Amino acid sequence: MNNNTLVERIISKERLEPYLNYHKNDLSKAISHYKSNILISESFYPLLAVLEVGLRNSIDYQLAKRFNDKEWYDNKDFIKIATRFQIDRISQARTNIYT
Repeated sequence: MNNNTLVERIISKERLEPYLNYHKNDLSKAISHYKSNILISESFYPLLAVLEVGLRNSIDYQLAKRFNDKEWYDNKDFIKIATRFQIDRISQARTNIYT
């Protein structure tokens, strides 16, 4: 099995294809570029995690304020305007918390 076949089996041809196209089928450069992209992506993870938590907490704060209820997800006025999808997701989150 040659290096190209092994790498494509591990990473996949479809995932490597943009890198190979950019580097004119130079596998070594494509893999190096791919690895660099992973490292750059990893550097954003802490920022995205903080953003996600901050956004969720801000939404929770605003909904608690809007419905004057810390448990806004159980509030009858919220339930009146929530979609079936939203109610199902809240139920699913509760199930995940208690299992």
